[in-house]
Amino acid sequence: MNQVIAILIAADQFHVAIETSKGFEVASFPNTGDGVERFSEYSAPIVKREATRYKFCMVSPDGDSYGEIGHELMANGHGPASLSPAAYRAYLAKNPNERSSAITAAKACLDAFPFLRKLEF
Repeated sequence: MNQVIAILIAADQFHVAIETSKGFEVASFPNTGDGVERFSEYSAPIVKREATRYKFCMVSPDGDSYGEIGHELMANGHGPASLSPAAYRAYLAKNPNERSSAITAAKACLDAFPFLRKLEF
């Protein structure tokens, strides 16, 4: 079964939630080339330790712009799922105790795209 790496875009940065066997590991990075590099360095040991497949899902609550992280994921063949701003807002409305965060983005992605757990290419 796949796990998810959710990326929540916010202004000039992005927040990530990497699903692990023990919950989520979260971090934030500037949405720049350097920030993407730092994200890669941060996530590599987690992904290696978990020894499972990951699928990316991106959420940009304020629009469809994903910045450098979106560009790099696409350029490197990761083809992330993309949750629309309206779908994210609808998830938040249905779950009023959730505040906007990378973990909430992960939950919203899995709610909208349950097939991410099983999708194979």
